[in-house]
Amino acid sequence: MNFSDLVNEKGINALYNKGLHDDDLNVITEVLQKSQVLELLHLGANRITLTDGKFTDALTTNRSLRFLHLGWNTIGDEGAKRLADAIKVNRTLQKIYLNDNQIGNDGARHLADAVTINKSLQVMRLYNNDIGDEGASSLASSIKENETLQEIYLNCNPISDVGAQTLADALKYNFAIKTLDLWNSKRLSKNMQEEIETILSDPRREVNVLRAIIARKDEEMAARDEEIAMLTAENAALKNDAESPIRLLERIMAGKDEKIAVLESNAESYRRLMDNVDGVARGADHDGGDDVGCVSTVSAKRRRAGKMPNSNAGGG
Repeated sequence: MNFSDLVNEKGINALYNKGLHDDDLNVITEVLQKSQVLELLHLGANRITLTDGKFTDALTTNRSLRFLHLGWNTIGDEGAKRLADAIKVNRTLQKIYLNDNQIGNDGARHLADAVTINKSLQVMRLYNNDIGDEGASSLASSIKENETLQEIYLNCNPISDVGAQTLADALKYNFAIKTLDLWNSKRLSKNMQEEIETILSDPRREVNVLRAIIARKDEEMAARDEEIAMLTAENAALKNDAESPIRLLERIMAGKDEKIAVLESNAESYRRLMDNVDGVARGADHDGGDDVGCVSTVSAKRRRAGKMPNSNAGGG
């Protein structure tokens, strides 16, 4: 493989069934990174695992590829996870073939996560893998969210009526899907296959899907309103709890302020009373002229006026 010969190709088919391993993809990886025209890449019937991450990293940055054929390889769950991470980011890939790749429920779950996010993928072939009911349920959840996927091939997988029912229920929320192939699934009943075909062929399906989507959105909005109301109540309770200590402290401080005001008022009254007492005492001292010790002021005045006998006069 020569890089200069491949980088300007719009389609590469010559690598089908060449016994290629991951180590043999270095040139193709570089083409993916640098080509602006490559739209089709056929790498089917090789021994590719994608576990080293080089090819999938290149697919992440590619902006031209439309169709990637990786059928009949040995990708498994680990390779499917790396590929799914690239699909989440890639914006141009429309078809991907992953049939006969030993992909199980874990790999299907990773791919389902990618389908939920990806907005370009239209066709996904996953037939003849090891995907069971768990993987089918994961894909069903992604179908409810995806609006671009049109064809899914899951035939020849060990999916029972349980897993198929989740897919059938998902079709009630998706009218973009035109093909959901579960024929020849190893554990699937004919009745379930026919039920899915009936859903897909119903001419009123688009209207029914729109009604189901509206009903689901109404339920989601009601649940969100309930959650908002609950959060609002919790916030109000937290706010009250936060304010309670502050309000208690304010009440305590207000009570102390009242007590201080009363004490200050009492102190002022006491000062005025003492001022009055001091004034009376100073007036009495002025009238008596000298210190009379413990004798009352009235008695001292009477002695000086001669109106009281002197205790020192002789009595005979």
